[in-house]
Amino acid sequence: MFTQEEISKYEYYETLSFVEIRYRTSLNFIPSSDDFLKAIPHISSRDKWEFKVLSEYEETVYSTHSDVGQMDELTEIEVYIDTPVSLKFYITKNNENAYLSIYKIDKFNEYLQGLPLMIFLNEFNSILSSKLIFECINDTIQSISTSSIAFISENEQLELPGVQDRLNRLKKCAGSIHWGTFHVNILPEDLYLSEDSSPIAHTLCSACGALLCMYLFDYISLTSSQLHLKIDGFKSLNYTFDVTKLSNFIMDHKTLNRYYETYEWILSGGYVSDKYSIARNIISINLHPSSIALSSNIIDSIRSNFRIYEKDNVQQYIQLRNEISNLLIDLQSKINEIVEGYANDFKNNLLVLISFFASVIVFGVISKDSPFVYFSNQVIILSWAFLLISYLYLRYSKREFSKKKGFLLQTI
Repeated sequence: MFTQEEISKYEYYETLSFVEIRYRTSLNFIPSSDDFLKAIPHISSRDKWEFKVLSEYEETVYSTHSDVGQMDELTEIEVYIDTPVSLKFYITKNNENAYLSIYKIDKFNEYLQGLPLMIFLNEFNSILSSKLIFECINDTIQSISTSSIAFISENEQLELPGVQDRLNRLKKCAGSIHWGTFHVNILPEDLYLSEDSSPIAHTLCSACGALLCMYLFDYISLTSSQLHLKIDGFKSLNYTFDVTKLSNFIMDHKTLNRYYETYEWILSGGYVSDKYSIARNIISINLHPSSIALSSNIIDSIRSNFRIYEKDNVQQYIQLRNEISNLLIDLQSKINEIVEGYANDFKNNLLVLISFFASVIVFGVISKDSPFVYFSNQVIILSWAFLLISYLYLRYSKREFSKKKGFLLQTI
């Protein structure tokens, strides 16, 4: 159909969702439909393809696709022999059972490296649910895998554990990171590889390094062109990176492993906010103002500082518990004094009334007259006056008791 020399001049572009191949050539002959179908490269059964012949003015002069039951002969394009045309072969990828095809791993990797960091994260965030397996259809590769993403050869079997507690881990991080307007559900373990063993692994490590910084630093601002990071620890440091291409973000693998070890330790359990604070303190004093590289292992220092922090917290807890115990004992003593004072006031008041009436009765008994003679109108009025004064004093004492009780409750 066209010479081998012309085939080498094809344009190839592959993304997460499609492959587009274009040949700009002059036709030497027109093959039969059977020969054409035999010349089509191996396409996964989950994907669809379409073939077009375009004139030099980009007009479609012939078109066929994978859903056609019986392909028509190509005789209608015979008039374009020895005429400049474009041959366009288009593959539409379909995500089926978390499997996605790759037809040329090197071209696909070039596409990923050329993406802005923000687009890369958004793309993977949109297609990754629990796991994602990239199956290389025409290339044989050494398989690599993270917790939830794998690159394998065709028909190779691989089980991925996935991130089982994704929502819980996202929730733990949420209160300690200021994301700004950008946010994704993808986690560093989705992209983390312990070894940088191939070009595609290097691409994942670049994205993972940027994502780890976003999960470990305090403030993040990500646009299509720049990544701003700020960490507030013992030192406050700011960094700005050009991320118009993912390949622009470079992190050595030792630093990547150190950041990831710190990230895993923070989310391993316990008080996440306290762990974040201590980790940021240690990270900040080990960073250079112009670089996010870590020249030494920091996890031992972080763990040591956290143990000291826990010990101090235990001592503070014991001290606080003793202070609260003393406060409660003192409070109980004051309450007892108030209750005892109120009871004494009531008893004294009652004693005065009883003494008054007893004196009147005793005086009447020892005299010759009837005791009731001494309960004159004046005595009755005086008695009512005593009762009224006693009642008012009782109310006053009760009100004072309530005030003291309320004051003590407010101090607890």
